[in-house]
Amino acid sequence: MKSESGGSSHFEIDAEDLPDGWISCTFGDIADVLAGGTPTASDDTNFSDEGYPWITPADLSNFNSMYIQRGRRSLSEKGLKTSSAKMVPKGTVLMSSRAPIGYVAIAANPISTNQGFKNFICHEEVAPEYIYYWIKYLNPYLEGMGSGSTFAEISGTRAKKIPIKYPPLAEQQRIVARVEALLMHVNAARARLSRVPLIMKKFRQGVLTAACSGRLTEGWREENPSDVRADQIYEKIQNLRHEKFKSDCESAIKLGLMKPRDQNKNKQSRNQVPDLPELPIEWKYYRLEDISYLITDGTHITPKYQESGIPFLSVKNVRPFLIRDKDIKHISQEEFNQINQRCNPEREDILYTKVGATYGYAAINRLDYSFSIFVSLALVKPVREYFSPEYAEIVMNSEIVFEQARDRISGIGTPDLHLIEIRDFRIPFPPLAEQHEIVRRVGLLFERADAFDREVVAASRRCERLTQAVLGKAFRGDLVAELRFPMDGRIRRSK
Repeated sequence: MKSESGGSSHFEIDAEDLPDGWISCTFGDIADVLAGGTPTASDDTNFSDEGYPWITPADLSNFNSMYIQRGRRSLSEKGLKTSSAKMVPKGTVLMSSRAPIGYVAIAANPISTNQGFKNFICHEEVAPEYIYYWIKYLNPYLEGMGSGSTFAEISGTRAKKIPIKYPPLAEQQRIVARVEALLMHVNAARARLSRVPLIMKKFRQGVLTAACSGRLTEGWREENPSDVRADQIYEKIQNLRHEKFKSDCESAIKLGLMKPRDQNKNKQSRNQVPDLPELPIEWKYYRLEDISYLITDGTHITPKYQESGIPFLSVKNVRPFLIRDKDIKHISQEEFNQINQRCNPEREDILYTKVGATYGYAAINRLDYSFSIFVSLALVKPVREYFSPEYAEIVMNSEIVFEQARDRISGIGTPDLHLIEIRDFRIPFPPLAEQHEIVRRVGLLFERADAFDREVVAASRRCERLTQAVLGKAFRGDLVAELRFPMDGRIRRSK
């Protein structure tokens, strides 16, 4: 297959590449091309649960079978009659022609599609499965055949001009059978690989649970016994919190600013203390607020955004162990100054998502610039002298803390974690030396998991390349021995 000027928007099939008995033609030669349609979406009477099967490109986005019976919605008789959607027969090849281009399936029964499809009703001597695999083979090039300013689309005229290598029907069937036999193994490998992300997610969560319950460092504790009691550590933390508050008050007075709020006067949650896993004797549960200098959230007032200025982060910018500092909004210096008087994120503070479906994610701040945050994020300033920020990030992403968050969530429709509940999270708290060892061990295990993830991605890419290699060999005529049937160059059409 060749393209003009090295591009992919036009295809040519070299006659020298054709096996004996094959011809070069176009989809318009071997099939009738029919587009779909959509009735008025706001009129519910155009749709029916038991109506005429109707599919959209979204129905094929995660569709891994060759044949499709129906989509998420079906058309009523009214919807079919009042739109340009048409029922096409069983065996029609359905190809999405926009947003995106190249999804493909074969109708397992009479079916209709929306306007995002070009449907190929195959003539006699054409195996739909052969067309299906040919489209799969062309998939990397089809996007270049589209046109349009809003999104690329293959028009009906262009769809008819899609080139194809056309062998006799018996040869098509043999190719399809051989391709299916080979791809069965590739697809089985792909299916196994698709299950790995969930397995690795459970592995990482298991590591965090073991880390925050003391199991991960059980042997380490035996070799490194601690002579410091938990209550002694807690007393030192309270002294540091008191000295920090006193110092902040003195600084505010000197600068003529309002004194900071005394965190010890915050209201406490009335929720019952949850049942929590048993901890090693050297550990103890503490309220998150009692081992942090400050727990607050971002501004409750939506600022005025501008194209440049001070970065402004929200819940969308935080994921477990990661702050996404791309695609962020910006605010003015004046609004930044006002917001950060109350909520000033600093390096090694913890950002914690508290609003929306992605609540319960924690990430340590390693950004090297100043920014402000929205109310959808909580800011946690650990007492670093005894509460490692890296350990805080681990424990706040663990199932031990997330279960507490899930039990305390409120809000109708949109989940919302109030600060009073976040401050009341019970944190499994080991001595500082063990926190550092936990951070080290979790880091090593996560590095191995990340390396395994990269291997899985590489294996998945090899599967995709292998699929294209199989199809490429099939359409060169090398996959099976060709049937040497004479052909007169004419395509037999259905009557």
